[in-house]
Amino acid sequence: MKRVPESFPPGLTPGQRALKRTFDLVGAALGLLATWWLILLAFVLASLDTRRSGFFVQQRVGRHGRLFPLVKIRTMRDVAAVTTSVTTARDPRITPLGRWLRRTKIDELPQLW
Repeated sequence: MKRVPESFPPGLTPGQRALKRTFDLVGAALGLLATWWLILLAFVLASLDTRRSGFFVQQRVGRHGRLFPLVKIRTMRDVAAVTTSVTTARDPRITPLGRWLRRTKIDELPQLW
């Protein structure tokens, strides 16, 4: 199995790592403060559009192999006839609102949280 690279560049001192982590957290907090209203609006619209929770949560593998919940705005509806998990550009499960949210990357904003 290939080793996943560390998120810190090699050679950082503990102080530099702490500074980088602080910068990352402050940047994410400022981004969240600036976009909370857009996340809320996208959540409400996606909930109405898909008739499900506007948030899509998926488990991903993170640092040191730990699982973490990845949260996005829901852009697809459930279609029973579809038997694949691969999403294509013209996938019928993607709603018109979902296409726009994906194109503008608004569906990714909850990751700031």
